[in-house]
Amino acid sequence: MYAYTQRRADGQGVDAFMHANPFIEHRGLAMVFNPTTETMDVDLVLPLYYTGITEHAGVAIEGQNVQPYALARDYSVTVPLSMPPKTLTYVVITSMD
Repeated sequence: MYAYTQRRADGQGVDAFMHANPFIEHRGLAMVFNPTTETMDVDLVLPLYYTGITEHAGVAIEGQNVQPYALARDYSVTVPLSMPPKTLTYVVITSMD
């Protein structure tokens, strides 16, 4: 399962991938990285269908400050991120249903 930023992973922008497991507390983990030499501001779309979450997800960037998000009709959430050059971060997803 891939998190996506509206473009193919090509090293020219923010890239991400996501693991999902509906049977554990942290239902999803997305790893996000910026391989470029520029700061990138992106709206990261995370498809949460396979996490088993149906209405509300808790999203924590680097495990800090869980923010509630309502899922879109396609079981996704859009998380705004600002990524400094040559950095990586992670996003933890939990159920708030």
